[in-house]
Amino acid sequence: MQRSSQFGIITLCILWFASAEAAKSATACATFSQEGVGVGVVIGSGEATLTMTPLGGVPIELKTPITGSPAQCRVLFSPSGASLVVSAPINSDFQGGVQVLVADPKQRKWLRSFSVPSRADFANPQVIGFFEKSSLLIVRAVGGQQQTPATVELKAGLFDLDGSVASSGTVTHTIVGRLHSQFPQYWDAVHNRLWFPSFPQFCPFRSIPIIGEAKDDPSITAAVADGIPCNLPVAVAYPDAGTVVTASDREGQNVVSRVDLEVQTGEKLFLPSDHKGISYSITPRTAASSDGEVFAVERSISTRSPSPRDTVTLGGTDVAVVQVRPLRLISTIKPAKPDFLEGLAIYHGRDKTLLYVRWTLGGQWELREVSPTVMR
Repeated sequence: MQRSSQFGIITLCILWFASAEAAKSATACATFSQEGVGVGVVIGSGEATLTMTPLGGVPIELKTPITGSPAQCRVLFSPSGASLVVSAPINSDFQGGVQVLVADPKQRKWLRSFSVPSRADFANPQVIGFFEKSSLLIVRAVGGQQQTPATVELKAGLFDLDGSVASSGTVTHTIVGRLHSQFPQYWDAVHNRLWFPSFPQFCPFRSIPIIGEAKDDPSITAAVADGIPCNLPVAVAYPDAGTVVTASDREGQNVVSRVDLEVQTGEKLFLPSDHKGISYSITPRTAASSDGEVFAVERSISTRSPSPRDTVTLGGTDVAVVQVRPLRLISTIKPAKPDFLEGLAIYHGRDKTLLYVRWTLGGQWELREVSPTVMR
């Protein structure tokens, strides 16, 4: 793949973020409990509203004040399921730091909140997830940048749910390739891996431990699935410690790939885009079920006019739901009318696959079952 095409992918990401921000009226994020309860958070007007929706049950709402007008959020269950954490930037981005809200999902109440301020040596902090199977949060930050060679100093710290810093302190990694190593989707907190592309070529796609000694962990070479997974993927998910799933745009097509890290083999799947004059582009918004069986990824939809000006009109988004092993498309989910996705989570149990979604115009969390429900 040529570097011009690769930087075109970066441009598409930026355009998607800009169009999504222009379309939406609130910041939203979602997850599922181990029992299949959909949990969504909406932030707006200085307030965070947490909604818990069991299948066939009545939604429950919890509200709490929040600082500023964050443009993004993340909601996570602790590995034990005893705590629910919402993180969001203090300002519209993370330049002012990150705020963390902690709730008890069983007692259905907010417990506490704390913030991690941005500092010169720990700038733009952002919650990535829970560290492996512990109750400690990984917060990543940027320590500094050098123009020549193009490097970035990335930092990671462990925090208790009361806001105190864990005794292990802060870990620093110096990564060559200033821009790409900062993509949040390349941080896998559950399996303690920081993924980053090589430089100046993007393959192999390498990893090192986030917390611990900076030694080489698994990598993905250009020989796997025609080199698609290691060429700066737009969306990435980590179903289990031995598997990486990516989604990217390649030569006008959307392709999902699965990599089996131990044996360095994989599969690729081209998503349908069979409407003339309509283009689909992968966005960074993705979700994987906790059992690692299914994966969902958002696609932006645009139409290109036949006029000499060749204008492009955004037509909302849809969600492709994919089985991880073997790789196959289960379903494509669209709203009743063209709309933009605000929040996405996926759940897979023995007898069902569920999506928890919120669309901009719909303005409500929707828990819907995905058909077909039989996996093969």
